Amino acid sequence: MEGPLSAQEGAAVGVALCDALAAVHSAGLLHRDIKASNCMRDENGHVLLLDFGLSQELQQAVGFAGTPNYMAPELLAGSSPSVQTDIYAVGVTLLYLCTAAYPLAQNPAPVPLPGIPAPLEKVIRKATEHDPPQRYESALRLGEALTNALAAIVNPAPAPAPNHGRWRMLWVVVGVALIAIGAVLFMILRRHVRARAAGTTPAAYQDYLAAEADLVRYDKPGNTEKAIALFKDVLQRSPDFALAEAGLARADWRKFLDTSKQEWADQANHAAADATQMNSNLAPVKTTLATLHIAQGQSGLGMQELQQAQQLDPMSADVHAALAGAYRQQGHMEAAKKEFQTAIDLAPDDWPWPYLLAALQIDSGDYKGAEANLKIALEKTNDNALVRYDLGLVYRKENRLPEAQKYYEQSLVLNPREDTMMALGAVLMLQGKTPEAIQMYQQAVHANPSDWEAWGNLASSQLWGNGDPGDIRNAFLTAIQLGQQQMKTTPNDPFLISVLACTTLICTSRRRHFLSFASRLCWRPMIPMSWKEMQKRTSSWVIGPRR
Repeated sequence: MEGPLSAQEGAAVGVALCDALAAVHSAGLLHRDIKASNCMRDENGHVLLLDFGLSQELQQAVGFAGTPNYMAPELLAGSSPSVQTDIYAVGVTLLYLCTAAYPLAQNPAPVPLPGIPAPLEKVIRKATEHDPPQRYESALRLGEALTNALAAIVNPAPAPAPNHGRWRMLWVVVGVALIAIGAVLFMILRRHVRARAAGTTPAAYQDYLAAEADLVRYDKPGNTEKAIALFKDVLQRSPDFALAEAGLARADWRKFLDTSKQEWADQANHAAADATQMNSNLAPVKTTLATLHIAQGQSGLGMQELQQAQQLDPMSADVHAALAGAYRQQGHMEAAKKEFQTAIDLAPDDWPWPYLLAALQIDSGDYKGAEANLKIALEKTNDNALVRYDLGLVYRKENRLPEAQKYYEQSLVLNPREDTMMALGAVLMLQGKTPEAIQMYQQAVHANPSDWEAWGNLASSQLWGNGDPGDIRNAFLTAIQLGQQQMKTTPNDPFLISVLACTTLICTSRRRHFLSFASRLCWRPMIPMSWKEMQKRTSSWVIGPRR
């Protein structure tokens, strides 16, 4: 399709292109080469968007590709393609269709666009903004703006429009409908192809994706349980579906991290082994197995499995994030940061990667960097209790205690986790609000009676608050018993080992001044071991200021 067209016709063609592009984006793809020569109208007047040769998965699009006159400034500067780069190309296409020239390419300054009415010019200007966030957020929004512009520039005279104009608009509408139908068929075909490749049915594959979506938002109460139930339902219908079995393993492990109940760890290990037996040549299966091995102290084996996963899928953000976790456990901080940044680059819309990079920065004392990444994660998921929790941790580490309390309280409203209760208890203690802190630790113990950390924190807060010696001793003994059970799952956790030894020493002493001294050694505000930080995100292990 070549220009110049009238402003009305150009806007109508733009509406059709936006509908087609919206369907492409909804299917999880980027076009990456929208231009006038790839927009055609058939003999019946249907507007078609052609040439998907450069298309890529939306989350995995990388590399320099496209036609220079239509490429957004950030692409020319070496950034990754995005929905906004496709939007920019539509804007340039509209300009070319109406002027047969590329004024933006020759002169990016805001000069008047020749022969283009003000309503349409305003839309083109916004679509081709230099800063991507200033453009339309989606093809759907651009199409709505073009529809409004078309209505504003259509001749309002009462005289009936020529028949050929009405027929032209009718064909545009028909073309839009056909493009939408084609996009739906494309998505259905794509789903069938992916399901077949995964070794399951389209319906089971769709439910598997829904379970994965629930698990990704494990910060929301009940989502982990929903994911477990959905994975199990999928596996009942498709017993050899390795991806679903691996997803169940990850969900079971998440449940273990949330509850500290060994049965969930056992189920996770069993599901991961089953997934490997079903199909060991899938990167998600390898990554799941590796994550469990690394979390349970088998880092050497886990690293081998992650290297195999990377060979299977070098563009997987999950694999790179798991590698970052492994490097962090081994003390290779720079390598870990690099892998997290790679995960962010590969999947810029995912919240876990800036969130986990921030956890790494918290561990290394880079609180400003952590705050920046956490705010990025919060922009992607504003209702995320875990991100708000970590912002509270950053402010606590910077001794900005009122701000820390605020974010911990917000996190607690979104998700009443015992970890958040303990973190809030620590901040209350640091502010000298001991009775409120004891109450918060009691809530934590009630929320999860099997959490050894909650019992230890309760005992220590009661000790600082001159509580009943019998209650203090019983709480410490409960913490020891539960901690010893935890040792069966994470036997190489140096923090757990040291706290258990010190707590045992506390319970064997009869002198109160020694109890207070030992309690301060064992239970004080600090950051947890990094591998655990990245999985469980439990940052308040202890209470009370150091003296």
